Amino acid sequence: MKFKSDTCGYCGACVSVCRENVLSLDEWQLNIGPGCIECESCIFACPLGALEK
Repeated sequence: MKFKSDTCGYCGACVSVCRENVLSLDEWQLNIGPGCIECESCIFACPLGALEK
């Protein structure tokens, strides 16, 4: 999964829909944990398109 920090609005929408609870936001960085199953829920939840496969 690719994260575009310049596009992200840091709203946390991706974190709240993560089924595996492996996403977290630190000030200006999205952290993707090793348990990510790439279900793409976060990609569809992002209103700004900051995540892509």
